[in-house]
Amino acid sequence: MRIHPSRAALAAMTRALGAPAAARRWVQGGPRPSRFWLALFALAGVALLSNPVAAGIFGDFGDAPNGALAYPAGGVIGHFPTCTGDAEGFVAHVTGHTEVHFGPSVDFETDGNAGVCAWPPYDKDECAGPPDAGLVRPDAYTIGSGGVVATCSGQSGRPLGMPCTTGSWAATGAVDIDVTNNWPTTMYVNVLMDWNQDGVWAGASPCGAAVTPEHVLVNWPVPSGYTGPLSALSPPSFLIGPNLGYVWARFTIGEVPLPVGWNGAHIFDLGETEDYLLRIGALGTDVPNGGPPRGRLELEPGIPNPFRSRSVFAFTMDRPAMVRLTVHDAAGRPVAHLSDGWQGAGRHQVAWNGMSDEGRALPAGTYFVKVALIK
Repeated sequence: MRIHPSRAALAAMTRALGAPAAARRWVQGGPRPSRFWLALFALAGVALLSNPVAAGIFGDFGDAPNGALAYPAGGVIGHFPTCTGDAEGFVAHVTGHTEVHFGPSVDFETDGNAGVCAWPPYDKDECAGPPDAGLVRPDAYTIGSGGVVATCSGQSGRPLGMPCTTGSWAATGAVDIDVTNNWPTTMYVNVLMDWNQDGVWAGASPCGAAVTPEHVLVNWPVPSGYTGPLSALSPPSFLIGPNLGYVWARFTIGEVPLPVGWNGAHIFDLGETEDYLLRIGALGTDVPNGGPPRGRLELEPGIPNPFRSRSVFAFTMDRPAMVRLTVHDAAGRPVAHLSDGWQGAGRHQVAWNGMSDEGRALPAGTYFVKVALIK
């Protein structure tokens, strides 16, 4: 679904294009902004405008990879709506106002990723100036040379949390961001998280019997005159997605409510958008260079545990090797083989549905998971 620009934004674009006064008056006073496209042809006599950069308009844009590698471990290409030339749309805040923002100020650009709209470098905006980004927690990551993922600071980072656990906006919770609204009316914050790590923001992911939508926070109001952490406005908690590893997130504040299931594309008059690469996992399991510790094979607890229909196990290894991941009953007998083959260095995850190798449902009880290198 394409969301058209607001009337004020379209009027600014026509001025920048040098369209005739009649066209500008029609846009400013016309009955509905979507008729702007016809007006440009009939009155302005200029090309159809879909790119505010072509009109010389500066504003704030996103940073998430658009047509570039998003998740190095899986080779997944990101198709997040960031660049102004993208067919799926993009996000922009274009009128030049500075009253509504994350962190201490709005950072103006000419296109996504600080005007570059090409990757690498990644997070040219947020990682270039952490105080401006506004993110209080968790820590943001970036993708460096050779696809190595590391924190923007280069230090060990705080994760969002473990898969399928509750993410809280409380003062000491999983996530928080500083926000300012000095406009006379209420603004709205929306947050997206790519839980299934497929390179787009859409749908929801299963967590046992529950589901967790990728539109994590929907139209949370920020009243006029407010400056401070979003957590103080008591946004609702959410269920963290089912996969370990990294997820691209978009935080947006603007003047209009957005539809549930928003895909990240919209042209706003006011506000700001910040994109971050966040990590799902246990505290202290990453190192500054983004890889696992040398000489170690680590198995993380199953999530969820206990479970009804599905649990996800993750293990991290420092070098490529043959790996065997097995499930054993209380007597130590192997009942299911989850992985038995070559794996690359890094973090891997495997799901178990409670079935035996023969395809029968195993009875409720206590089971143990074992991971080992095959020599």
